[in-house]
Amino acid sequence: MMTAASRCSALFAVPPDMRRIEELVQCCERRKASAARKLASAQAEVAAAQAAYEQAIDARNDWIANNPDPQLMML
Repeated sequence: MMTAASRCSALFAVPPDMRRIEELVQCCERRKASAARKLASAQAEVAAAQAAYEQAIDARNDWIANNPDPQLMML
């Protein structure tokens, strides 16, 4: 099975014609859409990770501020 990248590069192994150019355009459109989906997913993951990190920092700071026994912090 030929991958999208190898399919795109194989399109111009011979002199291009309109059909091959149109195939290349469609291949590039699919690749661009796939990259956009991956980027959106990665950005959502970064946002979720940042939110979890901030919640953890807040929880730690709250615990430190409200800890009745400072000796426990030495453990």
